Amino acid sequence: MRNFENVKKIVIKIGTNTLTKEGTIEIDTGYVSRIARQINSLLETGRQVVIISSGAIGMGADQLDLADKVKDTKMRQACAAIGQPLLMAEYRKSFAHYGVTSAVSKTWATVTP
Repeated sequence: MRNFENVKKIVIKIGTNTLTKEGTIEIDTGYVSRIARQINSLLETGRQVVIISSGAIGMGADQLDLADKVKDTKMRQACAAIGQPLLMAEYRKSFAHYGVTSAVSKTWATVTP
């Protein structure tokens, strides 16, 4: 078994299926809150955390009431543009509960205490 005791930076990939309620494209806010709590625990140990998150297209599709998978490239881009700020708002709200600031840079987010 590997020893991760001295790891200083942790990268976490969170997929759309993990972020959404089972069988839907609706964000699971309870799950995002649990992620924030767990990441806050990592930050308290002095580690840096980077989140790579999917979900923007799904959140945009949910906002537009598009239940089916969006396959058209232009529509996927439109859904991502709508969903990205919604997704980041959910992360910000969950992390703010712990006094943690989150920021986004294209395809990844970083959190700091």
